[in-house]
Amino acid sequence: MDFDRHCAEIVTQAELLTTELADADDSGPLPASWLVDGASALRDAGPDAEVWVPFHYRTASFYARRFTHETLVHRADATLAAGLEFRASPEVVLDAIDEWMELESLPLHFEFRPEKREILGSGRSVGFESGEHAWFLGLDGPVVTWERGRRGAAVTVRGSLTNLLLALYQREDAEDVVGDLDLFKLWQTHVRFG
Repeated sequence: MDFDRHCAEIVTQAELLTTELADADDSGPLPASWLVDGASALRDAGPDAEVWVPFHYRTASFYARRFTHETLVHRADATLAAGLEFRASPEVVLDAIDEWMELESLPLHFEFRPEKREILGSGRSVGFESGEHAWFLGLDGPVVTWERGRRGAAVTVRGSLTNLLLALYQREDAEDVVGDLDLFKLWQTHVRFG
């Protein structure tokens, strides 16, 4: 059973399924019908339906948001692989970046990957800027923190919104990185989904 179907069942049954995802069988018909079924399950459950989520969010809206952005990034993968320019609505890209910041700053990550603590240290921070939009990651405390806005960061990444999203997901290099490049390289090796 693949992850998308797994999450659709969580939404409809509101409990954790124990099926091993590693044994997924992707042979067979194209997944269009079950993608539609999963979207229908989310719509029918409603955004506030309480469901199991691997984090503190606990509602079906988490899955709707997560899979919107998951689909967005995999659409980018397909578009870039075809040698085409990836474009997306600025509103969706902004929310995808916000979600990335929210998820990547969860202290829970330190339990799964204790080596991630190597990014923390006095005076460490990473800024992201695109026109009027900016994000700040604080790395100088016991956990990663984030907020919208510009602050003096040890290293700042600048680019288009799409470039920032793809750089965060490590699909392409950042357009412009200024400041502590060693910190940026260390940060990149320790933060990623999957």
